[in-house]
Amino acid sequence: MSAQVMEKWSCALKIEKDLSSLLKDKAPRFDDVETLIEKLRLTCEGTIFLDFEFAQKESVERHLWDAHIKINGRYRKVVDHYRQGDKKKNVVERRKVEQRYVDFIKRSQFFYKGYIQRLASHFSGMKELRRIAHRLSLEALCVDERVKVSPEVEKLIDMSCHATLLKLGDLSRYRNNLRTKNRSWEPALGYYSLANDLDPNNGSAHNQMAVIALADGHHLDAVYHLYRAVAVNEPHPLAKGNLEIEFKKITAGWEKQRSQLKSDSLTTLVWWFVLLHARYYEGADFATREELEKEVLSRMALLLKEQQFGDTLEKFVLINIAAEYFAGEQVKDRRNADPYIKELWKSFADILTQIINVFPPQELKSVGYLLEEDESTEGFKPFWNPQYPQDCNPYFDHASHRIKSRVTDPGVERHLPAMEMQSRIRDIVLCGLVLQPQDQYPNVPVTVRDGAFIYIEEALPVAHVSESSQPFPQSLPQDQATQDISLPKAYQDSDISVPAPLQSVAAFESHTSLDHEMSYMVDNILDDADTTYGMASHSGSKHTKGSSQSSRARFRDLDA
Repeated sequence: MSAQVMEKWSCALKIEKDLSSLLKDKAPRFDDVETLIEKLRLTCEGTIFLDFEFAQKESVERHLWDAHIKINGRYRKVVDHYRQGDKKKNVVERRKVEQRYVDFIKRSQFFYKGYIQRLASHFSGMKELRRIAHRLSLEALCVDERVKVSPEVEKLIDMSCHATLLKLGDLSRYRNNLRTKNRSWEPALGYYSLANDLDPNNGSAHNQMAVIALADGHHLDAVYHLYRAVAVNEPHPLAKGNLEIEFKKITAGWEKQRSQLKSDSLTTLVWWFVLLHARYYEGADFATREELEKEVLSRMALLLKEQQFGDTLEKFVLINIAAEYFAGEQVKDRRNADPYIKELWKSFADILTQIINVFPPQELKSVGYLLEEDESTEGFKPFWNPQYPQDCNPYFDHASHRIKSRVTDPGVERHLPAMEMQSRIRDIVLCGLVLQPQDQYPNVPVTVRDGAFIYIEEALPVAHVSESSQPFPQSLPQDQATQDISLPKAYQDSDISVPAPLQSVAAFESHTSLDHEMSYMVDNILDDADTTYGMASHSGSKHTKGSSQSSRARFRDLDA
């Protein structure tokens, strides 16, 4: 580390100290505050670009952002003071403060967007960083020569960009909170989505998106994002607690909400669904569980026939998967989970059998790029385990032996919806064929017999794959990892004899036919979709002990 770096950082620390002292005044001079924060931005950024590793070690970015948080807090306090009581008084002063607050946020946004632009222009390589800069429409700045850094420093730079995107999202959120009309969370959600795109293994972006969902009272979105924030390699430290708070709010608020529900709306289904998961999260069986489950399934079956709600349905599915994963992590060393795991494997085998009865595996093709749901679920831990064979990885292109491209990447041509549907089904069937209970797959109690997937109870020695278990091979032989599905050799000749398809994927000409097929499958699952289970009665309204107190708990975000 050079003397120049130390001098720059010492200057930044002095400015930070002066700024903190100024903000402690009862009525801080905001002109002086703006002058100091501008100086602090320049000196901190100068330190970062002089020695990036030193800056990371000294948490230079954290110091700078903490200063922004303190200033934001003072502005909010002053604005709230003017907005209380008689709004007709001090109108001029209030508008001046609000405009100054908006200007502070705008300048902060300009600085942090410029920081990403300077990172992308200063360092060589950095493919992901430049992709993000392109998404933000930030052109590269002219520099004499880009600096080449080690892979370790590249990782630090990507982390810095990820943190900066979260800050830009927070700044957009502060700005929208200040508005009294024409409010929109889209800019904030856009930055959070980019942050998650850059590092999907980090749960921070989803936790912040949950903060927005709660601000608008969207409980389904809040539960969805909080589960996504915990079901990753790097869970957000507050996400688990926030999820518990949200479930307690849902349970405590059910009695009031019940009287406002309509009998046949999607809103009603959403409320039953989140209430069911809130009760599940308590970790104990409850008297109305079966009624509540049947009510959710019944309403879902009806809506599948009557209207499209794909985005909501996808959230239902991912919440279910995340909840199962989260619960499994809590009980993976307890044998009483075995009965539920067995039911899961039985359902898995039954669904695979129904799929191959309709879609011949040999005819299914892969599109070779990430589907929309693949992009949105990158980093979702339940969907990938390094112990699984590579052929079960939906993000891996077996033909190129690389991670699949994105549909927005240059040179990638998107296929028709029917072809994408084939690719989805192909991935599901391929996993079922690969995970056979041979010597290398002792923990998978499913095999293929007489043209069907069969659950084998005796093949389940443990509920979960442990670290000491024999690892899955990372890929199939080359002839099985092609664009077309080649069945595992043991099943090519006799065991799988696929019945004639009821309706081939290739015959699907539109979304209408896909919806018809979905309705057909729903009819097979639920014989009597019109049954009501009395869940509009008092049976669904039992509360958890202490829920009224917990409902007052505050939802926490990164600014807490």
